[in-house]
Amino acid sequence: EMSRRWRTKEASEAAAAVTGQEEPPAAHESARRADMRHIFITGQPGTGKTTMVQRCWQRLIDEQVVSPSFVRGFFTEECRQGGTRIGFDVVTADARRAPLARLGNTKPTVGKYSVDVGSFEALALPELESVTSLTGVSAEAPTLLLLDEIGKMELHSSLFWPAVKTALDSSVPTLGTVPMPRYGHTIAEVESVKSRDDVVLYKLTKENRDAMFDEIYEMVKSQIVATK
Repeated sequence: EMSRRWRTKEASEAAAAVTGQEEPPAAHESARRADMRHIFITGQPGTGKTTMVQRCWQRLIDEQVVSPSFVRGFFTEECRQGGTRIGFDVVTADARRAPLARLGNTKPTVGKYSVDVGSFEALALPELESVTSLTGVSAEAPTLLLLDEIGKMELHSSLFWPAVKTALDSSVPTLGTVPMPRYGHTIAEVESVKSRDDVVLYKLTKENRDAMFDEIYEMVKSQIVATK
């Protein structure tokens, strides 16, 4: 099951090298992909997961697949001072920004960073809640949800995971990121997302990220068009 969900351009190219032609997807796989309205990207730190989400989002706007006002969600971005990383900010799709974490030892912490749960919740939770509160009842309902990322820092909020699950159960497509296991340690909530039948997961590396852009973009675009 997971092998189909993890199928990437690397797998297609490997099949082509053996057979001399691109391996066509099985009929049941094509049907499954049509139902996978949530697209998530995973990979090691520094492979460009956030950049991939931002590139896809910008192209969707440039090609008028979505209107900026109908995209909700958030990104996680580094915050630097004098060239040194001092923490992370949460940035909404409409460019509002607030601290997510800063260097410090005030609990809760992740590594050397202190997580500002209140700041994160104030900005991120309304973005998630708009998906369920507006869909089906308002012309302002979003057509795409951005979730970058579902990680340890964000999950220190006890309200975040329930809001994520509710949003994923809606009809609104999601483009998001999840971290890879570190030192063999998995995150239960991340594994739950990866195992959903309506999620397709792309594994990003520095070597494949440029080649995979079009594939990921077209997958996101097809899900948005299908739900309009």
